[in-house]
Amino acid sequence: MAGPLIAITYEDVAGAAEALRAADTKVTILAIREKLGRGSFSTVKKHLDRWQSDEQLPTAMPVPAQLESLWNEARRAAEAGLEQERQELERLAAELDSRLATMEATVLEATHARALAESRLLERNAELDRTLVLVEDLRAQRDHSEAKRTAAEAALELERLASLERWQRLADPIDAVRCTLSELQSQGHELGDLVRSSARSVAADLAEFSALERQSRVSSYDLLRRDIANIAEPLPPLQASVAGIERQFTRLSRARPRARKSGSRRRPPVDDGWPR
Repeated sequence: MAGPLIAITYEDVAGAAEALRAADTKVTILAIREKLGRGSFSTVKKHLDRWQSDEQLPTAMPVPAQLESLWNEARRAAEAGLEQERQELERLAAELDSRLATMEATVLEATHARALAESRLLERNAELDRTLVLVEDLRAQRDHSEAKRTAAEAALELERLASLERWQRLADPIDAVRCTLSELQSQGHELGDLVRSSARSVAADLAEFSALERQSRVSSYDLLRRDIANIAEPLPPLQASVAGIERQFTRLSRARPRARKSGSRRRPPVDDGWPR
């Protein structure tokens, strides 16, 4: 970025004019500005006019009045032309100053825009570097995830094959167990029917046995009492013996149900044809 312009002084313009005159070069505003490399046209002209007025030619020898009149007319004409040229130069200088200021502003703006663009470019480069690092990170994570997924799929496939192999090994025993269970269920139904039939038969036998026993016991007891009564009349001394027999009979009668229950528990099992 260009630094601020340094204003030119009268000494700068005077020095440049002296150098141009020494080099036998026409002293003009453009020549001085070109030699100095800076300065506005209006400023250079102002200092150049002062230098020229300070550099008036020394008083010449007296001239005739006619020549002096001609000289004055020529000088006035020259001054008029110079004034016109000066005004034109001032206009051009003002226009050039305006253009120069516009160009300097444009250059300044372009310089600022360039600096801003360079700054943005640096920021974008840094952001791009960060994005590239992030992309590499994501690629690494993707590769790692892909490897884990592949390994998991392989493990699942191995587990599936192992489960299938185990199932195939268990299929035949399971079928055999199912067949055996079906047979056992069928035999269980048959056995249940047989047990129920046997139970009904045993219950009927027990009922019949109990009825016969009760009938036999009542008949025997009545006959015995009748015989004892017949005998007791002619044989009073035997009454005590009869009482003892009655007591003994009573004890036997009480003991028979227990013996019957014990005998029913020891009753031989019914042969139903099933191996034990």
